[in-house]
Amino acid sequence: MLKYVLFDVDGTISDTSEGILNGLMYALPRIGLPVPADKQELRYLIGPPLVRAFQKIYGVSEEVAQEGLRQYRSYYGPIGTSECVAYPGIPALLAELRERGLLVMTATSKVELFA
Repeated sequence: MLKYVLFDVDGTISDTSEGILNGLMYALPRIGLPVPADKQELRYLIGPPLVRAFQKIYGVSEEVAQEGLRQYRSYYGPIGTSECVAYPGIPALLAELRERGLLVMTATSKVELFA
């Protein structure tokens, strides 16, 4: 009998892309990297760890990449998290699963503070 249900947060139960993309648009110029005219061009940065992505894609040092992450988080924490929305039907699905007695859990690679 099924007892547990595990969902990934980003892109499965919640559309976090708006907050992530806005956070990237905030961070990039603060570490001297170009900002595209259309933030959708940054979608390829959603998913992988940002420090590694900054280093691999932009060729910046560990120090610059870490600063990029700090800048990103300074936006994402107070603002970007509120720009995330649950996908249609997800709140009702989660409530139904809990009503059926299932333990509903989430997984994410985000730091716990933002999860």
